[in-house]
Amino acid sequence: MSGGSAGRKGFLSRSLASARATLGAVLTLGAALSLGAALASGCGASAPPRIAPAPSPTRGPLALLLPGGAEWVIEARPAALFSDPDSARVLSALLSEESLDLLDRRTGIRLHEVSELVYATYPDGAFLLLLRSPSPARDVVRAAELRMNTVSLRAEEPFLRRGGHLGTERWELAALDARTLAAGGGRGGPMAQLIHRVARGGWPQGQRPAISPEARDAARAIHGEAPLLLFGLRPLELPPGPGLSLLLARQRSLRASAGTEEPGQLTLRLELRGEFPRGAPENFRQGLRSIAETDFGMALGIRAGLESLAIETHEDFILLRMRLPAEILGRGLRLLFFADIRDLLRADSGGAASP
Repeated sequence: MSGGSAGRKGFLSRSLASARATLGAVLTLGAALSLGAALASGCGASAPPRIAPAPSPTRGPLALLLPGGAEWVIEARPAALFSDPDSARVLSALLSEESLDLLDRRTGIRLHEVSELVYATYPDGAFLLLLRSPSPARDVVRAAELRMNTVSLRAEEPFLRRGGHLGTERWELAALDARTLAAGGGRGGPMAQLIHRVARGGWPQGQRPAISPEARDAARAIHGEAPLLLFGLRPLELPPGPGLSLLLARQRSLRASAGTEEPGQLTLRLELRGEFPRGAPENFRQGLRSIAETDFGMALGIRAGLESLAIETHEDFILLRMRLPAEILGRGLRLLFFADIRDLLRADSGGAASP
């Protein structure tokens, strides 16, 4: 494989990985909550000292609660995505009504009612998932406790928290307020930092947020109120070689968004931040033409979207904008995601489940 095609493949893999991870986290939580049937015994650790709760700790965008060190962050408004016919068409290709009902039964989370969802990945496999929805957050935490093999953390103040193993993975869940749920897993301490931030109203000494209010405002100035916004907070680090790898050698971060602005079309924006050579716009255009001719590009409608492609060059970033046919994109994503979603949903039952 040439360096250019290796770079394109790496870039696309990283772009799809975050969307797949978000769906995976939500669905894995649903699967994990159904694995154990035994009630938790009183073998958990003592609750931490009581901390006076901060007033309205989760007011404002959930993304601003994320502790520093995140590598990828997705900020989404599922309710808005499901209410729009074109984005709903794409989502229905990934999640059937049966799978959404299954998630509801296992967790009490009705994904189409979730007004805000934030998912962040951290080094060493750690992650955070934040949800704001009409579903009572405390009910979801208590349901998780009933399914945990062992409960290693119980806390009632300043908000309800439970930690323990769901299947083979350790999870911690917290009801940050009546309608806001936090779930974390993997190694590392982002969950502990989040708890400190919400309970104390500030970050531990020496800690910074993953996304500052200024950075989020700057992203929204470019991407508007798109219901799906991705932050790539580290360089893509494509394998060395010519083509896209060389073009992105000094890329530092990215932002991408998706939303509907015209009927039947999904508008995608990709904001690449860093230093780029003078001929970068034409190189990106040629790279997308090459991708459009692959099976991958045709499956996602990139070929059909080339005529809408617009590239803007700014001092420290390049912005690519393209419209893709929602129906073609939905079918293509279904092909790409089907196996992963099916495996997540059948993990505890051993049977087939429709995606």
